Amino acid sequence: MSVGVADLNTPALLIDTGVLETNLSEMDAVLPGTRLRPHVKAAKCTALARHLADQGHTSFCAATPREIEGLVAAGLTDDLLLANETLDAGRLGALADRANVCVAVDSEATIRAAAGGGVRSVLIDVNVGMPRCGCDPAEAGALADLARSIGLDVRGVMGYEGHLMMVKDRVAQAEQVADAMAMLTSAAGDVGGNVISGGGTGTFDLNTACTEIQAGSYALMDTDYDKLGLPFSKALSVLATVVSVNAGGWIVADAGLKAFGMDHGDPAWDDGEVFYCSDEHIVLLPARPALEGGRSGSALARPRRPHRRSPRALPPGRRRRGGRHLGDRPAPLVGHAPGPDRAESPGGPHRRRQRGRGPRAVRLDRVRPRGVDGDCAGRLGSQLPSGVGIPPQHTERLHVLRQLGRADGLHLRLPSRDLRSQCRRLDLCG
Repeated sequence: MSVGVADLNTPALLIDTGVLETNLSEMDAVLPGTRLRPHVKAAKCTALARHLADQGHTSFCAATPREIEGLVAAGLTDDLLLANETLDAGRLGALADRANVCVAVDSEATIRAAAGGGVRSVLIDVNVGMPRCGCDPAEAGALADLARSIGLDVRGVMGYEGHLMMVKDRVAQAEQVADAMAMLTSAAGDVGGNVISGGGTGTFDLNTACTEIQAGSYALMDTDYDKLGLPFSKALSVLATVVSVNAGGWIVADAGLKAFGMDHGDPAWDDGEVFYCSDEHIVLLPARPALEGGRSGSALARPRRPHRRSPRALPPGRRRRGGRHLGDRPAPLVGHAPGPDRAESPGGPHRRRQRGRGPRAVRLDRVRPRGVDGDCAGRLGSQLPSGVGIPPQHTERLHVLRQLGRADGLHLRLPSRDLRSQCRRLDLCG
């Protein structure tokens, strides 16, 4: 059954499939076939992974054993890499007869855990400058020898230059990536094997040393990567319904911090300013009075064409249809099953709005980073009705920002590219 944006319960994730396909084409032009090993941790969607496999990207990498299990359950079994160490390798070993599973190792403990858990192949994870996992490049050869001595197939090396993904100067970034990859290729000479795995969306076109690039965020994108000027656009947004309009000028919508990945700060909204998020709601300052009217009209924002970035409110009474699921509900790659999709029963008891009527809806994009025009505190304070004040905790927050030299107002940081918190009700995997 086809479900349009106007029929969705909110908050809901929206994927602009036109933008998505353009992003995939841009990546295919640089990294066709198995030159790209898509990372599923960003999208957590087996339907999207299957779509990539149909386009020739048949190898995948994941961040958790649960994601590997989800890929196998979805029938994507050709070449799977757990690109992080684990001591729970038995979960992967249980899949060895159904899928080709490889795991990253960086120590004697992780090597023995892989062998003891029934894993058959490994990559030696090498630290190339990011303070996370990975062995010293000089130790990679000895670890490979140990792994082979206990029966593991050492396919090669991997090294993630994650600390270089957000370098804005592309010339400097290219130089630093080359230095990091020099350490990895040196270790590869000691380890052997035919795989050199690394890279990501931020360095997909600069990392020429790796035989495969582990990029994933490029498909849906986010505001963090968007500021780099990469040839990818934002395909993902959150649809929320305005549930309260205040005479002071702010509105409240039904998507809070539990609906967004917040580790890079607040979400962003092209039609105004984000004041703050609470657990299940977000307080917004609209830039245009048209968004501040009553709640009886139907004002939907819909995903735009690839060359356009932000949504525009429709006049009351008009409806646009669009937006579709990527396919039948696939296996989730998170640790809990998604709840029932109530949007599939538009006449059911949970339906929140009728066509042409009901609350206004706004789309909160994972959009390009942007500052707030004017002093947010001053603007809000001037619009507060008599007897209403800014909550003390938020007054303090704005005061601290001013002390940091941000006198021009509340600047939005970047929303997360990790969507796990957004996947509770949809068929998205990590």
